[in-house]
Amino acid sequence: MLKTISKWLFSLLACSLILATAYLLWFKNGVNFIYGAHTEVVDHSVFATPIQLTAITDVSVLSPDGQTMLPNRTVVIDGGAITAVSVDGTIPTNAVVIDGRGKYIIPGFVDSHAHILKSPNDLLLYVANGVTHIRDLGGPPERLKLRDEIEQGRVGPRMFVASPPIDSMGLLQGAFWELITFHKNTRSVEHAKSLVKEYAEQGYDAIKIYHLDMPSYRAVNELAAKIGIPTTGHFPLSLELSELAVTQQKEVAHIEEIVRVLIREFGSINDKGSAAFYAHVETRSEEIIDNILANDITVNSVLWFMESIHDQFSNLELALKEVRIEYANPGLVEGTDDAEDFKVGWLPGYNQFELPS
Repeated sequence: MLKTISKWLFSLLACSLILATAYLLWFKNGVNFIYGAHTEVVDHSVFATPIQLTAITDVSVLSPDGQTMLPNRTVVIDGGAITAVSVDGTIPTNAVVIDGRGKYIIPGFVDSHAHILKSPNDLLLYVANGVTHIRDLGGPPERLKLRDEIEQGRVGPRMFVASPPIDSMGLLQGAFWELITFHKNTRSVEHAKSLVKEYAEQGYDAIKIYHLDMPSYRAVNELAAKIGIPTTGHFPLSLELSELAVTQQKEVAHIEEIVRVLIREFGSINDKGSAAFYAHVETRSEEIIDNILANDITVNSVLWFMESIHDQFSNLELALKEVRIEYANPGLVEGTDDAEDFKVGWLPGYNQFELPS
Protein backbone atom coordinates (compact mmCIF):
# COMPACT_ATOMS: atom_id res chain seq x y z
CA MET A 1 0.00 0.00 0.00
CA LEU A 2 2.74 2.43 1.01
CA LYS A 3 4.64 1.58 -2.13
CA THR A 4 1.56 2.34 -4.25
CA ILE A 5 1.00 5.70 -2.52
CA SER A 6 4.64 6.64 -2.98
CA LYS A 7 4.40 5.72 -6.64
CA TRP A 8 1.31 7.91 -7.11
CA LEU A 9 2.88 10.81 -5.23
CA PHE A 10 6.01 10.57 -7.36
CA SER A 11 3.90 10.50 -10.53
CA LEU A 12 1.89 13.50 -9.33
CA LEU A 13 5.06 15.43 -8.54
CA ALA A 14 6.56 14.56 -11.92
CA CYS A 15 3.40 15.69 -13.73
CA SER A 16 3.34 18.93 -11.74
CA LEU A 17 6.95 19.66 -12.64
CA ILE A 18 6.29 18.93 -16.31
CA LEU A 19 3.21 21.19 -16.34
CA ALA A 20 5.04 23.97 -14.48
CA THR A 21 7.96 23.77 -16.91
CA ALA A 22 5.60 23.79 -19.90
CA TYR A 23 3.79 26.84 -18.50
CA LEU A 24 7.03 28.73 -17.92
CA LEU A 25 8.24 27.96 -21.44
CA TRP A 26 4.87 29.03 -22.87
CA PHE A 27 4.90 32.24 -20.83
CA LYS A 28 8.50 33.01 -21.76
CA ASN A 29 7.70 32.46 -25.43
CA GLY A 30 4.96 35.10 -25.15
CA VAL A 31 7.29 37.53 -23.43
CA ASN A 32 10.00 36.91 -26.03
CA PHE A 33 7.47 37.66 -28.78
CA ILE A 34 6.59 40.97 -27.12
CA TYR A 35 10.27 41.79 -26.69
CA GLY A 36 10.91 41.22 -30.41
CA ALA A 37 12.87 37.96 -30.25
CA HIS A 38 10.73 36.51 -33.06
CA THR A 39 10.89 39.60 -35.27
CA GLU A 40 12.79 39.16 -38.53
CA VAL A 41 16.11 40.96 -38.20
CA VAL A 42 16.86 43.61 -40.83
CA ASP A 43 20.30 43.47 -42.43
CA HIS A 44 21.87 46.63 -41.01
CA SER A 45 24.79 46.48 -43.44
CA VAL A 46 22.43 47.55 -46.25
CA PHE A 47 22.34 51.02 -44.69
CA ALA A 48 26.08 51.35 -44.13
CA THR A 49 27.76 54.13 -46.12
CA PRO A 50 31.48 54.73 -46.52
CA ILE A 51 32.97 57.54 -44.44
CA GLN A 52 34.06 60.12 -47.00
CA LEU A 53 34.77 63.83 -47.29
CA THR A 54 31.35 65.49 -47.65
CA ALA A 55 30.09 69.06 -48.04
CA ILE A 56 26.45 70.00 -47.46
CA THR A 57 25.77 73.32 -49.20
CA ASP A 58 23.12 76.02 -48.72
CA VAL A 59 21.72 74.34 -45.62
CA SER A 60 20.19 75.97 -42.53
CA VAL A 61 22.07 75.20 -39.30
CA LEU A 62 20.79 75.56 -35.75
CA SER A 63 22.63 78.36 -33.95
CA PRO A 64 24.86 77.46 -30.97
CA ASP A 65 22.35 79.01 -28.55
CA GLY A 66 19.52 77.00 -30.09
CA GLN A 67 17.41 80.10 -30.72
CA THR A 68 17.42 80.40 -34.50
CA MET A 69 18.34 78.74 -37.78
CA LEU A 70 21.36 80.16 -39.61
CA PRO A 71 20.69 80.04 -43.39
CA ASN A 72 22.95 79.32 -46.36
CA ARG A 73 25.72 77.50 -44.50
CA THR A 74 28.19 75.02 -45.92
CA VAL A 75 28.92 72.15 -43.56
CA VAL A 76 32.03 70.04 -44.16
CA ILE A 77 32.22 66.52 -42.75
CA ASP A 78 35.55 64.71 -42.76
CA GLY A 79 36.29 61.36 -41.15
CA GLY A 80 32.76 61.16 -39.79
CA ALA A 81 33.00 64.48 -37.90
CA ILE A 82 31.97 68.06 -38.71
CA THR A 83 35.17 70.00 -39.37
CA ALA A 84 33.80 73.32 -40.67
CA VAL A 85 30.64 75.41 -40.84
CA SER A 86 31.04 78.43 -43.11
CA VAL A 87 29.07 81.10 -44.94
CA ASP A 88 31.48 81.52 -47.84
CA GLY A 89 30.54 78.19 -49.41
CA THR A 90 34.09 76.84 -49.56
CA ILE A 91 33.99 73.24 -50.75
CA PRO A 92 37.09 71.05 -50.31
CA THR A 93 38.54 69.35 -53.34
CA ASN A 94 37.23 65.81 -53.93
CA ALA A 95 34.32 66.31 -51.51
CA VAL A 96 30.97 64.66 -52.17
CA VAL A 97 28.49 67.56 -52.44
CA ILE A 98 24.95 67.37 -51.04
CA ASP A 99 22.47 70.12 -51.92
CA GLY A 100 21.03 71.29 -48.60
CA ARG A 101 18.53 73.82 -49.93
CA GLY A 102 15.27 73.59 -48.00
CA LYS A 103 16.88 71.34 -45.40
CA TYR A 104 18.05 71.82 -41.82
CA ILE A 105 20.88 70.52 -39.65
CA ILE A 106 20.44 70.18 -35.90
CA PRO A 107 22.32 68.17 -33.26
CA GLY A 108 21.25 64.55 -32.94
CA PHE A 109 18.57 63.75 -30.38
CA VAL A 110 19.22 61.69 -27.25
CA ASP A 111 16.81 59.09 -25.84
CA SER A 112 17.85 59.27 -22.20
CA HIS A 113 15.79 56.26 -21.07
CA ALA A 114 15.58 53.50 -23.64
CA HIS A 115 15.11 49.72 -23.60
CA ILE A 116 16.22 47.89 -26.75
CA LEU A 117 14.71 44.58 -25.58
CA LYS A 118 15.39 41.82 -28.15
CA SER A 119 14.96 43.43 -31.57
CA PRO A 120 18.10 45.16 -32.92
CA ASN A 121 15.92 46.67 -35.66
CA ASP A 122 15.07 49.43 -33.17
CA LEU A 123 18.61 50.78 -33.57
CA LEU A 124 17.90 51.60 -37.21
CA LEU A 125 14.65 53.37 -36.28
CA TYR A 126 16.53 55.61 -33.89
CA VAL A 127 18.95 56.74 -36.59
CA ALA A 128 16.15 57.20 -39.15
CA ASN A 129 14.43 59.58 -36.73
CA GLY A 130 17.50 61.62 -35.84
CA VAL A 131 18.33 59.97 -32.52
CA THR A 132 22.10 59.59 -32.43
CA HIS A 133 22.59 58.57 -28.79
CA ILE A 134 20.55 56.32 -26.51
CA ARG A 135 20.87 55.28 -22.90
CA ASP A 136 19.72 51.67 -22.54
CA LEU A 137 18.90 51.56 -18.83
CA GLY A 138 19.24 47.88 -18.14
CA GLY A 139 20.32 45.23 -20.61
CA PRO A 140 22.01 41.82 -20.93
CA PRO A 141 25.61 41.38 -22.16
CA GLU A 142 24.42 41.30 -25.78
CA ARG A 143 23.86 45.07 -25.50
CA LEU A 144 27.55 45.58 -24.84
CA LYS A 145 28.31 43.79 -28.10
CA LEU A 146 25.90 46.07 -29.98
CA ARG A 147 27.41 49.14 -28.30
CA ASP A 148 30.92 48.13 -29.32
CA GLU A 149 29.88 47.22 -32.89
CA ILE A 150 28.34 50.68 -33.32
CA GLU A 151 31.55 52.28 -32.09
CA GLN A 152 33.32 50.26 -34.80
CA GLY A 153 31.00 51.53 -37.55
CA ARG A 154 27.75 49.56 -37.41
CA VAL A 155 24.74 51.75 -38.24
CA GLY A 156 23.04 52.77 -35.01
CA PRO A 157 23.00 55.37 -32.26
CA ARG A 158 25.85 55.54 -29.79
CA MET A 159 24.85 53.52 -26.74
CA PHE A 160 25.23 53.98 -23.00
CA VAL A 161 24.37 50.61 -21.47
CA ALA A 162 23.40 50.02 -17.84
CA SER A 163 23.64 46.58 -16.25
CA PRO A 164 20.77 44.10 -15.91
CA PRO A 165 18.36 45.42 -13.24
CA ILE A 166 19.27 44.23 -9.73
CA ASP A 167 16.30 43.21 -7.56
CA SER A 168 15.57 41.97 -4.05
CA MET A 169 12.69 39.52 -4.38
CA GLY A 170 11.59 36.33 -2.73
CA LEU A 171 13.21 33.12 -3.90
CA LEU A 172 10.40 31.93 -6.18
CA GLN A 173 9.47 35.35 -7.56
CA GLY A 174 13.13 36.15 -8.17
CA ALA A 175 13.73 32.85 -9.94
CA PHE A 176 10.66 33.46 -12.13
CA TRP A 177 11.82 36.94 -13.16
CA GLU A 178 15.35 35.75 -13.84
CA LEU A 179 13.93 33.06 -16.11
CA ILE A 180 11.65 35.26 -18.22
CA THR A 181 13.68 38.50 -18.19
CA PHE A 182 17.30 39.52 -17.69
CA HIS A 183 16.74 40.88 -14.16
CA LYS A 184 19.09 39.58 -11.48
CA ASN A 185 17.72 38.73 -8.04
CA THR A 186 20.01 39.27 -5.04
CA ARG A 187 20.13 36.72 -2.25
CA SER A 188 22.08 38.90 0.20
CA VAL A 189 23.99 42.15 0.55
CA GLU A 190 27.20 40.33 -0.36
CA HIS A 191 25.58 38.87 -3.46
CA ALA A 192 24.42 42.34 -4.49
CA LYS A 193 27.96 43.66 -4.10
CA SER A 194 29.36 40.78 -6.14
CA LEU A 195 26.98 41.69 -8.98
CA VAL A 196 28.25 45.28 -8.95
CA LYS A 197 31.83 44.02 -9.32
CA GLU A 198 30.83 41.55 -12.03
CA TYR A 199 28.97 44.14 -14.12
CA ALA A 200 31.74 46.72 -13.73
CA GLU A 201 34.28 44.16 -14.97
CA GLN A 202 32.05 43.28 -17.94
CA GLY A 203 32.22 46.91 -19.09
CA TYR A 204 28.76 48.26 -18.32
CA ASP A 205 28.45 52.04 -18.19
CA ALA A 206 26.25 52.06 -15.08
CA ILE A 207 24.59 49.80 -12.51
CA LYS A 208 20.80 49.55 -12.82
CA ILE A 209 19.00 49.48 -9.47
CA TYR A 210 15.49 48.09 -9.49
CA HIS A 211 13.51 47.04 -6.41
CA LEU A 212 16.24 46.56 -3.80
CA ASP A 213 15.78 46.26 -0.07
CA MET A 214 17.38 49.07 1.90
CA PRO A 215 20.58 47.24 3.01
CA SER A 216 21.32 46.02 -0.52
CA TYR A 217 20.42 49.43 -1.97
CA ARG A 218 22.90 51.22 0.28
CA ALA A 219 25.61 48.61 -0.31
CA VAL A 220 25.25 48.73 -4.11
CA ASN A 221 25.51 52.52 -4.21
CA GLU A 222 28.44 52.60 -1.80
CA LEU A 223 30.47 50.00 -3.70
CA ALA A 224 29.62 51.47 -7.11
CA ALA A 225 30.83 54.89 -5.95
CA LYS A 226 34.05 53.32 -4.67
CA ILE A 227 34.63 51.49 -7.97
CA GLY A 228 33.76 54.59 -9.98
CA ILE A 229 30.69 53.35 -11.86
CA PRO A 230 27.45 55.38 -11.60
CA THR A 231 24.15 53.95 -10.41
CA THR A 232 20.78 54.62 -12.01
CA GLY A 233 17.24 53.43 -11.50
CA HIS A 234 14.77 53.25 -8.65
CA PHE A 235 15.08 53.58 -4.90
CA PRO A 236 13.20 52.00 -1.97
CA LEU A 237 9.85 53.61 -1.21
CA SER A 238 10.83 53.88 2.45
CA LEU A 239 13.76 56.16 1.60
CA GLU A 240 13.39 59.77 2.72
CA LEU A 241 14.10 62.21 -0.09
CA SER A 242 16.51 64.06 2.19
CA GLU A 243 18.59 60.85 2.31
CA LEU A 244 18.92 60.50 -1.46
CA ALA A 245 22.16 62.47 -1.70
CA VAL A 246 23.77 60.43 1.08
CA THR A 247 23.15 57.17 -0.79
CA GLN A 248 25.43 58.30 -3.68
CA GLN A 249 22.86 57.24 -6.30
CA LYS A 250 23.76 59.31 -9.36
CA GLU A 251 20.52 59.13 -11.34
CA VAL A 252 16.82 58.60 -10.67
CA ALA A 253 15.41 56.88 -13.75
CA HIS A 254 11.78 58.01 -13.33
CA ILE A 255 10.33 61.26 -12.00
CA GLU A 256 7.49 59.20 -10.51
CA GLU A 257 9.95 57.68 -8.05
CA ILE A 258 9.96 61.06 -6.33
CA VAL A 259 6.19 61.41 -6.71
CA ARG A 260 5.68 58.03 -5.01
CA VAL A 261 7.53 59.26 -1.94
CA LEU A 262 5.51 62.49 -1.94
CA ILE A 263 2.32 60.42 -2.00
CA ARG A 264 3.61 58.35 0.91
CA GLU A 265 4.33 61.56 2.84
CA PHE A 266 0.93 63.03 2.02
CA GLY A 267 -1.31 60.04 2.63
CA SER A 268 -4.49 59.12 0.76
CA ILE A 269 -5.23 61.41 -2.19
CA ASN A 270 -8.74 59.93 -2.34
CA ASP A 271 -9.41 61.04 1.23
CA LYS A 272 -7.68 64.43 1.16
CA GLY A 273 -8.22 65.42 -2.47
CA SER A 274 -5.92 66.13 -5.40
CA ALA A 275 -5.84 69.90 -4.74
CA ALA A 276 -4.36 69.31 -1.29
CA PHE A 277 -1.81 66.90 -2.78
CA TYR A 278 -0.74 69.45 -5.39
CA ALA A 279 -0.32 71.99 -2.59
CA HIS A 280 1.89 69.50 -0.74
CA VAL A 281 4.01 68.98 -3.87
CA GLU A 282 4.33 72.75 -4.28
CA THR A 283 5.45 73.11 -0.68
CA ARG A 284 8.10 70.40 -1.00
CA SER A 285 9.31 70.98 -4.56
CA GLU A 286 11.85 73.76 -4.00
CA GLU A 287 13.61 71.88 -1.21
CA ILE A 288 13.71 68.69 -3.28
CA ILE A 289 15.02 70.49 -6.36
CA ASP A 290 17.71 72.30 -4.37
CA ASN A 291 18.83 69.01 -2.81
CA ILE A 292 19.01 67.26 -6.18
CA LEU A 293 20.92 70.11 -7.82
CA ALA A 294 23.33 70.55 -4.92
CA ASN A 295 24.28 66.88 -5.07
CA ASP A 296 24.50 66.62 -8.87
CA ILE A 297 21.78 63.96 -9.14
CA THR A 298 20.22 63.46 -12.56
CA VAL A 299 16.46 62.86 -12.79
CA ASN A 300 14.95 61.26 -15.88
CA SER A 301 11.47 62.66 -16.42
CA VAL A 302 10.24 59.94 -18.84
CA LEU A 303 7.71 62.69 -19.52
CA TRP A 304 6.32 61.54 -22.86
CA PHE A 305 5.58 58.07 -21.53
CA MET A 306 3.78 59.42 -18.47
CA GLU A 307 1.68 61.76 -20.61
CA SER A 308 0.95 58.97 -23.09
CA ILE A 309 -0.58 56.84 -20.32
CA HIS A 310 -3.34 59.43 -19.92
CA ASP A 311 -3.77 59.70 -23.69
CA GLN A 312 -4.10 55.93 -24.10
CA PHE A 313 -6.46 55.73 -21.14
CA SER A 314 -8.75 58.54 -22.34
CA ASN A 315 -8.72 57.95 -26.11
CA LEU A 316 -6.67 54.99 -27.32
CA GLU A 317 -7.85 55.31 -30.92
CA LEU A 318 -6.61 58.90 -31.14
CA ALA A 319 -3.35 58.04 -29.36
CA LEU A 320 -2.62 55.30 -31.90
CA LYS A 321 -3.01 57.79 -34.76
CA GLU A 322 -0.21 59.89 -33.27
CA VAL A 323 2.27 56.99 -33.12
CA ARG A 324 3.82 55.46 -36.25
CA ILE A 325 3.28 51.94 -35.03
CA GLU A 326 3.74 50.47 -38.51
CA TYR A 327 7.49 50.86 -37.99
CA ALA A 328 7.59 49.62 -34.41
CA ASN A 329 8.53 46.17 -33.14
CA PRO A 330 5.49 43.98 -34.07
CA GLY A 331 5.58 42.22 -30.71
CA LEU A 332 5.13 45.46 -28.78
CA VAL A 333 2.42 46.61 -31.18
CA GLU A 334 0.39 43.42 -31.24
CA GLY A 335 0.92 42.04 -27.75
CA THR A 336 0.10 38.39 -27.18
CA ASP A 337 -2.44 36.10 -25.52
CA ASP A 338 0.42 33.88 -24.38
CA ALA A 339 1.25 36.19 -21.47
CA GLU A 340 -2.03 37.69 -20.26
CA ASP A 341 -0.42 38.98 -17.07
CA PHE A 342 2.27 40.71 -19.13
CA LYS A 343 0.08 42.87 -21.38
CA VAL A 344 2.20 45.56 -23.02
CA GLY A 345 0.84 45.76 -26.58
CA TRP A 346 -0.26 48.98 -28.23
CA LEU A 347 -3.42 47.68 -29.89
CA PRO A 348 -6.89 47.49 -28.30
CA GLY A 349 -7.35 44.31 -26.31
CA TYR A 350 -3.65 44.15 -25.47
CA ASN A 351 -3.06 47.69 -24.20
CA GLN A 352 -2.65 47.75 -20.42
CA PHE A 353 -3.77 51.38 -20.19
CA GLU A 354 -7.06 51.24 -22.12
CA LEU A 355 -10.37 51.31 -20.31
CA PRO A 356 -11.94 47.85 -19.91
CA SER A 357 -14.78 47.24 -22.34
